[in-house]
Amino acid sequence: MITSTPMESRASAVRSSRRSGASPSGVSPTRLTRLQEKEDLRQLNDRLANYIERVRQLENDKSSLQLLLEEKEEVTRREVGSVRRLLAVLTVIFF
Repeated sequence: MITSTPMESRASAVRSSRRSGASPSGVSPTRLTRLQEKEDLRQLNDRLANYIERVRQLENDKSSLQLLLEEKEEVTRREVGSVRRLLAVLTVIFF
């Protein structure tokens, strides 16, 4: 009884696919499609990673700007309060 090893079977399959003209490079169309899909997924993954990084950066920028805005609003409230008090004093003095 003659049996072939998995490597011998694979080599035989490759030889027969080459003879049948499956692909000039010896790689099946299915394999080429899978390789292209893997490359597409890598590119999409890179784009997603860049997008996530940009969102994090924007969130950090937003937090910084919110703190700055709160500080400016506090200064404005104090200044407006001072102006109102001054106006009230001047109103009492001149009217």
